[in-house]
Amino acid sequence: MVKIHLIKGVKWNGIGEPFEGTIIEGLSAQNVIDDGARRIYVTSGAEVLLTVDAEDLVGLDLRHSRLGFTDLTSFSLRGTNLSHCCLFGARLRGVDLSDSHICHSDLQGADLRAASLRNADLRGTHLGLALLQAAELTGADLSDARLPYAKYDLATKWPDGFDPIARRAKLVDST
Repeated sequence: MVKIHLIKGVKWNGIGEPFEGTIIEGLSAQNVIDDGARRIYVTSGAEVLLTVDAEDLVGLDLRHSRLGFTDLTSFSLRGTNLSHCCLFGARLRGVDLSDSHICHSDLQGADLRAASLRNADLRGTHLGLALLQAAELTGADLSDARLPYAKYDLATKWPDGFDPIARRAKLVDST
């Protein structure tokens, strides 16, 4: 359950406590603290605005958030709306992003090794220099996605008919 400590500055689409489908628009990495206990604190200065347990990130609406270089490896983001987000250099290794909406986001240089992106909406997403080794992308929509110099290996699973070489992704040795 998401716990509200202070509402000031946090936007969502409900009244009272947030629920699945909550909108926390404009979240910034400078306002996110991961305590290592699968909990994120959204802060403003010294004030804690919102405490989110890892399981509560499933299905959240985080569109337009700026989470570049944020370490989200201990969280599940299944079904989360991350459209129009800056996730430049984010650490998402092994993260479940299945069924997520990540369209028109910036994932340049993001670590998505062994991440599950099954059936994810990645339309128009910039994945240049992303690490995609052993990533699961079956069923993902990669229409207009850019992958220049993204690294993948033979364990990477692409959608049927997708040609990573045509998108300038680079096959690397998996060792």
